Amino acid sequence: MRAAIYSGLALASLGAMANAQIIASDDMSTVGALTANGWVAHSGAGNKVINSDGNVATLDFSSGSGEDINLAFSAPQGAADTTYFSFTLNVPSGNPVTPDGNGSYFMHLKDAGFFYHARIGLLSPAAAGDFGIGISNTSNIGGSGGVWGADLSFDTNYNVVASWDAATDTATLWIDPTGMGDTSAQSVGTFTGDSMEAIALRQSNDHTGFITIDNIVVGKTFGDVSGGGGPSDNTGAAGCDGSTGQCPCFAVGATGAGCPNSGSASGAALVAAGNAAISSDTFSLSVSGAAFSKPGLVLSGTADLSPGLNNIADSAGLLCVGGTTQRGAVVFTDASGAASLPDFQGSAYGMAANVTSGGLSTYQYWFRDPNTACAPNDGPAGDFNFSNMWAVTWMP
Repeated sequence: MRAAIYSGLALASLGAMANAQIIASDDMSTVGALTANGWVAHSGAGNKVINSDGNVATLDFSSGSGEDINLAFSAPQGAADTTYFSFTLNVPSGNPVTPDGNGSYFMHLKDAGFFYHARIGLLSPAAAGDFGIGISNTSNIGGSGGVWGADLSFDTNYNVVASWDAATDTATLWIDPTGMGDTSAQSVGTFTGDSMEAIALRQSNDHTGFITIDNIVVGKTFGDVSGGGGPSDNTGAAGCDGSTGQCPCFAVGATGAGCPNSGSASGAALVAAGNAAISSDTFSLSVSGAAFSKPGLVLSGTADLSPGLNNIADSAGLLCVGGTTQRGAVVFTDASGAASLPDFQGSAYGMAANVTSGGLSTYQYWFRDPNTACAPNDGPAGDFNFSNMWAVTWMP
């Protein structure tokens, strides 16, 4: 059994590594000027400096010249790429901003010079709310931009997600989304082919009051950034299951589960809950539908080997976890084939050695399955199986 696991993990390490897609992030955990912590001023340097208190950064919209700053990407986006970003927005009451119909912008994407896209700004409320919000590729949000269809409220955290498609000059805005198909606002222009290189914060003297920003994440896909803040947990998603027809012995499992095993013809289903964020880790894993009352453990990796390796000795399932791998503590399933899985190797998942901010983590539950209906290799005595894979990109 042990030799078979090590052999499988050795094969997995040769698989293609799934590269992390986070290209910039800041959780505002430092105290003081952002320009002392990786940001660069590109306008109004030194005037109304943008600071963080260790929790949020504050933009000052009072009179006078305000510092505008940007945080460079780890690598520039191409002329046909779509760039995604998210952040937590809160507009405090008491000394609130007083937006108008133009919607002066406070955040945007930026190239190496002064071409800006996906400008996000606040607007005067359309109904009984406190303020509106919109997105545009020009400076006038209200005139040519896409305006969010509902007013927002003071003293409320909103997870704002946005994107800009360089090939079509399309900017898109979501508020507290659960997926790309959720309601959005869009602005479409004619300036295509710009290479974005930074995320920027802007202060204006068009309004009064303050805006606070937290949990900025920039990435190459919607999934990279959609857990960047606000009320939604960054939980990840199931993948590499037994429904693809790749299982040994031509067996087929269910969507979101592994290959058939002695406890379930549908396969073992690994699911996650909580927030995969290193600074506020509540991430957890559980499994159901595995072999009854058998030992198993969580495999953790940094690569997705979908559709999985199906030629591992003694295995009746698919190995989908690769890259830098680790094994968790042994845990037994109960009489129904279920188990709540402990934190990884006795530590919080976010403290595991192969977990990094912006890095992909993949998980599978490996378990003994000596009575499986599919024993293709060395006989039933040492057979084992796998759940589906669970993948998540860890936030700061």
